[in-house]
Amino acid sequence: MSEADYLIVGQGLAGSVLACLLAMRNRKFIIIDDAHASAASKSAAGIINPITGKRLNRPLLIDEMLQSAFEFYPQAERLLGHRFFYSRKVLRLLQSVEEQRCWARRLATGEYRRYVADQIPSCSIKGYEFGGFEIGMAAQLDVPKFLDSARDYFIAANSLVERRFEYSDIKFCSNGVQWCEFRSPVLVFCEGYKLKKNPFFGGIEMNPAKGEMLTFRSCSFADDRIVQRGKWIFRNQDGLIKAGTTYSWDLLDEMPTALGRAEILKGLEEFADFRFEIVGQTAGVRPVVRADNRPVVGSHPEHRALAILNGLGSKGALQAPCAADQLVDHLENGKPIRPEFDVCRNLVWKQRVNA
Repeated sequence: MSEADYLIVGQGLAGSVLACLLAMRNRKFIIIDDAHASAASKSAAGIINPITGKRLNRPLLIDEMLQSAFEFYPQAERLLGHRFFYSRKVLRLLQSVEEQRCWARRLATGEYRRYVADQIPSCSIKGYEFGGFEIGMAAQLDVPKFLDSARDYFIAANSLVERRFEYSDIKFCSNGVQWCEFRSPVLVFCEGYKLKKNPFFGGIEMNPAKGEMLTFRSCSFADDRIVQRGKWIFRNQDGLIKAGTTYSWDLLDEMPTALGRAEILKGLEEFADFRFEIVGQTAGVRPVVRADNRPVVGSHPEHRALAILNGLGSKGALQAPCAADQLVDHLENGKPIRPEFDVCRNLVWKQRVNA
């Protein structure tokens, strides 16, 4: 029987961040992954942005999450021996008079100025008729490179089991849980949108959304910022250009579509005036919690040896370090999960459960 401090199901973004955090704390863990669960994460852009959406909102707990992200990812780079996290600026182009007014109201509160540059950004891109602003406190995680680097590290450390996870193999014991030949005080599910098949956490109501991304090759796009106007576009560290994204609640799979491609291209026409060659297209499914679009973190209300880290949605790179840190502090030190992330909060389950 092989003993570990943690068993982790899934080596997507959530599972990899959690496992790296545990490695930094010298914990022993085993990840069970069949090389498919991370497919959604490999299609993620990894943009970390404190001002998002049509209403130019700040995500909940944004300052705490920014601090966690900017601390964790450089530490993970040192652990894994690869570079995949980059501080970047975001150029947000406003799309209408209504957005102009909304942004003026946001600035008037004084709560947004710490994130933006004082000067009006220079911009030669079309689609600037309503102005814009530059966000300095932003970043981008190269998610595929992070996941590949983490996977190599886990394999070298004999911490990854490449096997299909079967729920029927779970056995509860006096000191935790056993799965096949592995035993641990806790098993953490990091399964993404496939959570609905989980017999323990499947009662959490999810509203997964498929997203697609295009990869371009171009010599004409030289801006080193992430440019956003409805859609977003940026040059990656390898010189290729990424553009996205879409939201679809039908056909939840990792297959790119002609419809998704057309939607991205149409959105880029509004502000991206350069010649390019499409060299790739990917798709993934974001795990989104129906009740409030927030992560679900914590222990199962009945089976305390089971825990979850899921629901990271389209802000996965931003939310994962903060959520993983909360989970570990909860499991090891009994610290309560923030109520906004707690898996047992109201309205998350199809039928309310009592902790």
